[in-house]
Amino acid sequence: MNLTIIFGTRPEFIKIAPIALEAIRRGQSVRLCWTRQHTDLVAPLFPIFGLEPDVTLELPNAQGNLNILQSVLFRTIDQELSAHRPDLVLIQGDTTSTFVGALAAFNRRIPVAHLEAGLRTYDLEHPFPEECYRQMVSRFASYHFAATEDARQTLIDEKTSPQSILVTGNTSIDSIKLLEGNFAGRRLQERLDPFDLQARNYLLVTCHRRENFTEGRPEQIAEALKGLCADHPDQKVVLIEHPNPSLREGLYRFLSDAPENLVRLPAQDYLDFVVLMVGAKLILSDSGGVQEEAPSLNKPVLVLRETTERPEGVTAGCLRLVGTDPALIRSETKRLLDNREAYAAMASAPNPFGDGQAAGRVWDHLEQQSW
Repeated sequence: MNLTIIFGTRPEFIKIAPIALEAIRRGQSVRLCWTRQHTDLVAPLFPIFGLEPDVTLELPNAQGNLNILQSVLFRTIDQELSAHRPDLVLIQGDTTSTFVGALAAFNRRIPVAHLEAGLRTYDLEHPFPEECYRQMVSRFASYHFAATEDARQTLIDEKTSPQSILVTGNTSIDSIKLLEGNFAGRRLQERLDPFDLQARNYLLVTCHRRENFTEGRPEQIAEALKGLCADHPDQKVVLIEHPNPSLREGLYRFLSDAPENLVRLPAQDYLDFVVLMVGAKLILSDSGGVQEEAPSLNKPVLVLRETTERPEGVTAGCLRLVGTDPALIRSETKRLLDNREAYAAMASAPNPFGDGQAAGRVWDHLEQQSW
């Protein structure tokens, strides 16, 4: 079997890396096709996982224009599939690279496997454009690897054949398990020292979703962060800045007068970001990946979104939706920091997203197929 994995962004690579490593371990043929949708964020990951892309596509700067990005990706991915026709194309999640890769393979009658299938909010604006992409990819795919039973049921409700769906867990947990030896106590503090941070004495914040760029949300989030700094002057609030220029023009400019205990760090490589999660007391984020990973690290997450395609975490108690309302963000943060029982309940809630064995389940299934 010849497998091509198409990926473009950092979260995609983190989640496809265990699949590629398992393929190598089993002696399977795997070709990694990097679209360069993210550049500086992805390249540092290759040596961490001991992987390199087999092909790197040329992708000019689309300046945030999704139509330009899609058109260029479609042409370059199609050229790759024409030159190296695989038995199967595997894509992950809901990015533009995912959507275009799946459509290009479908048009060439190459079967598509969708990793992390079945996530839904059924609101095309939240998240935009990801909700549209993942719904459409489900129509193209022949194999649906769902992280949870809820995601499987969603696909069945949409008339997807149950025989084409396998519940695997999420491969982001596989990646955490692969690297967990990097986060032992002394080594953790050695990695926190360059940031002048003490473990469990800071709040970690990430924000990058497109829906949080508009409709007054940047101002609300900035107000909330400044409020958290005022509410908890003895703790640092660590904001990881995303390189998207829309955030520089929106959220970050509203933080110019933030208190000194707001620490703004540039985008971190994956290992350092996981270190920051391990050391944090509490995480506030609109990231899907963080919602999956943090429960494995026993970190409560306040989700800076109105809805989530990962409701299992809310049901399990490890996630709580707070949106972008400054008052709610501040009150929920204060409740968790002041109420030990409430904090412990979230921190000890079971992670519904996986056990670190997802990649093996994917390959067990694929090796049973006729190629």
